[in-house]
Amino acid sequence: MNYENKTVKEVINEIENNSEFIFFYLDKSIDLNRKVSINVKDQKIDTILNQLFFGTENNYSISDRQIIISQKETPVNTETKQKDTRTISGIVRDNMGPVTGANIVIKGTTNGTISDLDGKFTLENVPTNAILQISYIGYLPQEITVGSQSSYNIMLKEDSQSLDEVVVVGYGTVRKADLAGSVAVLDNKAFKDQPITQVSDALQGRVSGVQVQNSGVPGGTVKIRVRGSGSINRSNDPLYVIDGIVRESGLTGLNPEDIQSMQILKDASSTAIYGSRGANGVVLITTKTGKANVRQIMFDAQIGIGTVAKRYETLNPYEFATLYNTYRKDTFSPEQLSAFQNGTAGTDWLDEIFQNGITQDYKLTLSGGSDKIQYIVSGNYVGQEGVVKENTNKRYQARANITSQLTDWLHLTADVNASHNVKRSADFSAAKVTLSISQ
Repeated sequence: MNYENKTVKEVINEIENNSEFIFFYLDKSIDLNRKVSINVKDQKIDTILNQLFFGTENNYSISDRQIIISQKETPVNTETKQKDTRTISGIVRDNMGPVTGANIVIKGTTNGTISDLDGKFTLENVPTNAILQISYIGYLPQEITVGSQSSYNIMLKEDSQSLDEVVVVGYGTVRKADLAGSVAVLDNKAFKDQPITQVSDALQGRVSGVQVQNSGVPGGTVKIRVRGSGSINRSNDPLYVIDGIVRESGLTGLNPEDIQSMQILKDASSTAIYGSRGANGVVLITTKTGKANVRQIMFDAQIGIGTVAKRYETLNPYEFATLYNTYRKDTFSPEQLSAFQNGTAGTDWLDEIFQNGITQDYKLTLSGGSDKIQYIVSGNYVGQEGVVKENTNKRYQARANITSQLTDWLHLTADVNASHNVKRSADFSAAKVTLSISQ
């Protein structure tokens, strides 16, 4: 092996490509841009590594075919370390008493511990003026500077924002802190900036236990399964409830921009509330409403292009005709073969079938109102062209919502949603070519 003025990174790559060794290291622990020159022949890997890291602050260890590179440990003066560090202890509490399992870590290090069943903790090798970070789920994190004292009484405060978050369930709303059932919550902030054209796209890959199967055809069917399928010959679709009303048509015709939040009931609570209809899970959707004394106008336009990622390599007309003549002689005449070869005849059927599909998505929303009456009006147009020709889908959708507090005891809500789809699909099977249009 002869390396002249090569970087450490290049040498490592060469060794991995020409041998069975694999390197493991942290980028910050090694200078990968350092230039080296190594000239060895018929030598063990140890000889190469000794030259590669000679005069550096790196060590290496070889385990089977794995080479682990690390930094040399800096010698520590034991007397100085004992003088500058010490052991502290304390207890972590909240308003109810000791907190078990709270994390106590020295900021900027991995030196830490957790509180025991009585909320007590002990932490060794704590430097002077170090900063302790105390955290626990559902509580606000704290930072405490270590002073001269060796015992600390830490009081955690609840994170009211996360605990008071309102979750919609089948029978009303509850605080997230009081929720015991298996409910997945998806806020519109998680997908509002994403280029999605249908509501099912917002669920895909974002909610655990929920699978979304898309046919890939513009305007095609979408299957949503909550924790798998429970029946072979019955429907496995979940129950869809929009603003408290059961929707038999599922998510079809619903504008993603109109959604405020989605909750998916995944356990037995869905059956307890909705009966057998909720056996496959329940998707609860809360739509947006107007806000008092806040006027908003929103317009969103998105344009995308879809194409076939990779085409299969097929025979051109001349190659096909030549191969066909091998099995059935004189099927194609010499004149036809010549025309196929110079390109004056023949058809590329992939070009005849595939195209660059353009997707257009336009959304317009108007909202506002006073203290007693709020309104929101939205419109959506989606035009999709498939990568296969003659496959298109156009969706026109409009929604209006008005909420009014007529009296102290009467609250009125009117919600109107209209949707119209025009779908065009073609079947390019070997037996026939069919074209269908559905509305």
